[in-house]
Amino acid sequence: MFRAFPKSRDEWWRVLLFPFQAYIVVAYIVEQYFITSLPGYGGYRGALTDFKAWVIFGYAICFVVLLCTGAIQFLRGHRLRGAVNVGLALLGVLIGLSMANFVS
Repeated sequence: MFRAFPKSRDEWWRVLLFPFQAYIVVAYIVEQYFITSLPGYGGYRGALTDFKAWVIFGYAICFVVLLCTGAIQFLRGHRLRGAVNVGLALLGVLIGLSMANFVS
């Protein structure tokens, strides 16, 4: 059954981490959509410089939050949750660094 508000502390952590976890995937999809929608298939990279800089900044914030949370979860014995958060943090770094090549 669906509950509008989480009851336990563990459920609150999941709710608070979800936006950071979702950003890693959703920001990449949105960024790819904007590149392919430009005339010349990304020929106007300069038009997206500010957009990509903000997206990379978001990846940096998500990296810090997910890496710290994943490390805490590993230390507390939640290995699967910790591995998911650390994995998403590393994925965010890889995507952010690949996007940094196009920001001039």
